[in-house]
Amino acid sequence: MLTIFLWLFSFVLIAITMNKTRHWDAKFMRIVFSLLVGVSFWITSVYVFWLVGFELQVGTIQDGKMHEQWWLPSAVIFWTVLAYYVSRNKTN
Repeated sequence: MLTIFLWLFSFVLIAITMNKTRHWDAKFMRIVFSLLVGVSFWITSVYVFWLVGFELQVGTIQDGKMHEQWWLPSAVIFWTVLAYYVSRNKTN
């Protein structure tokens, strides 16, 4: 149940981000940033809940490969922040 909630909440965050960034001039980067926010939430939350010990129905966890993916939450957060700084409106 937690897996489904995290998955659905990722889509909610994508929709909220699309709404909040509608004033951006770069439309393509707005979509990329919104998708990165959703993916970033999904990956980071799954990793944190896995570390805490929750049972999640995710293939990487079930295959026993989650401990090899320690770098993924940091990388995805980095790319999300980078996409924000590249695509936000510049006010001078």
